[in-house]
Amino acid sequence: MIDPKTWTLSMRTTAAALLLLFAGWITLHLLPWWGSLIPALIVGLWLLDRHWQAFLVGFSATGAAWLSQALYIHIANEGLLTSRIADLLLIGSPWAILFTTFLIGALLGGIGTWTGAALGAVWRQSGQVSSIKT
Repeated sequence: MIDPKTWTLSMRTTAAALLLLFAGWITLHLLPWWGSLIPALIVGLWLLDRHWQAFLVGFSATGAAWLSQALYIHIANEGLLTSRIADLLLIGSPWAILFTTFLIGALLGGIGTWTGAALGAVWRQSGQVSSIKT
């Protein structure tokens, strides 16, 4: 059985980032936009115990999942959708739409993992969940 209590900090961080990247990308296909928050909360609660580390892992992994999905859609329809949205919002550049998509997803994931890590810290202080020490 996999026991994250015995992992080093870098092992937990890498596992959290990969798990969040994969789970975030899958939830983009199955749930509405806020669905990426669910794996972010779980990963933050289970694997991450430092708040800023949790935010950075969630920010980068969930942002990468959102950007990969947005790039896939952009390439699949030859940029037609992002160009029209950029014209509609008077932005002018479809790349600005892709960056905005990344930023929204990254903030959602960062805040989600930060919240999960904070909930985990509260539960560990109350003695209900065993602590993961580094």
